[in-house]
Amino acid sequence: MRYAVIAVSIYFKFLFFPTRGEEKCLSSSTGTLNYFQTDYDYRIRPHLNAQGPLLINVSLWIYSIGPISEADMSFRMDFYFTQDWQDDRVYFIDKICNGSREEYAFPKAPVLPSIWRPDTYFPSALDSQLHDSPTPNVAMWVSGYGKVSYGVRMTLVSKCHMQFHYFPFDIQSCTVSMLSYANDKNEVEYRWSNDKGIHIEDISIAQFSLITHKKNETRTIYHHGEYSSLSLTLVFKRHVGYYLIQTIIPSILCVGLSWVSFWIKRDATPARASLGITTVLAVVTLIASDSWSLPRISTIKAIEVYLFICLLFVFGALIEFSAVCYFNKPRYDFKKQAEENYAMVDINDTTNIIDKEERTNKSKMQFAGFDVGKIDVCSRIGFPLVFALINLIYWASYMSITAYSANKHINAD
Repeated sequence: MRYAVIAVSIYFKFLFFPTRGEEKCLSSSTGTLNYFQTDYDYRIRPHLNAQGPLLINVSLWIYSIGPISEADMSFRMDFYFTQDWQDDRVYFIDKICNGSREEYAFPKAPVLPSIWRPDTYFPSALDSQLHDSPTPNVAMWVSGYGKVSYGVRMTLVSKCHMQFHYFPFDIQSCTVSMLSYANDKNEVEYRWSNDKGIHIEDISIAQFSLITHKKNETRTIYHHGEYSSLSLTLVFKRHVGYYLIQTIIPSILCVGLSWVSFWIKRDATPARASLGITTVLAVVTLIASDSWSLPRISTIKAIEVYLFICLLFVFGALIEFSAVCYFNKPRYDFKKQAEENYAMVDINDTTNIIDKEERTNKSKMQFAGFDVGKIDVCSRIGFPLVFALINLIYWASYMSITAYSANKHINAD
């Protein structure tokens, strides 16, 4: 009786729970999952005993970039991250039923921990997030030939080492790298997928435009050894329009406003003084406001060069007014003044009064033989001409530098 019970138990076991080698055919994702999980240890990477590292193909589908923060030197990127590798332990192509699928997708998170996955991480990441709206955006595709694909949708905030020498005519290069946290180059090797390694959608970025991108396969050395890594470099060119409207044009208007004092009467001291001081303070405010949105660095930026040029011109207009006021003071000839005090002047003689006023005005306008009135006349022509020349040199220089840098990045291998 006992042997009969044992025989029946063995019969039902093989009938309802066949072993891996005795499975007739696989016709569903549940049966396939149960099949390759038999004697499967997700803690051990594939090809552990094989010669050479496990090859992992990586692809990125970037659908959003930004914002790019100059203050934090960081940028945000939203993308689909997919990794492909070969795992012979999930090979089941010879067990599928006629008409059954050769590849299955497992989108539910509870299934994923039972299958080995790479421990890929991003060294330059400041923050990362896996999306779960409305459900976790994670999936795994298993092919009957042993190919496994693991994909997630994620947001990454990464560091970006920026250079501000030519700001706001600058071109910034931001690099994102990825590698295994525990497996060195002898165990895991990363490669960009040949057909779909990098795909970037038509992206609109505030204040920037993406001019090119470069992908590389490199080696990273840590204290534990040398690791296989991938890097993606995104090259951004800044839009000058915002700073042209907010900073450069107002500074030009302040410089032009300071020149109005050259047409104001020299005797109108309060008007010319208030105009000069106001324009100087306005340019100083523009310089201070420009530094608020940028990190506090010692590098002199291109926009600061321009603002300091404008500050020099408005300050020069104020110095010109001071010079005119100084040289416009009346100069007395004491000998001549004494003669006039003792001279018999007929008050009713209109001709003598007019001659006295002319002599007084002439003494105000001349100093050591120099006509003070010519200072304003020369300033009306000299200041605009010099400012226009400096602007021509400034814009030609920085525009050529920006074009050269952009072409250098685009033509780089």
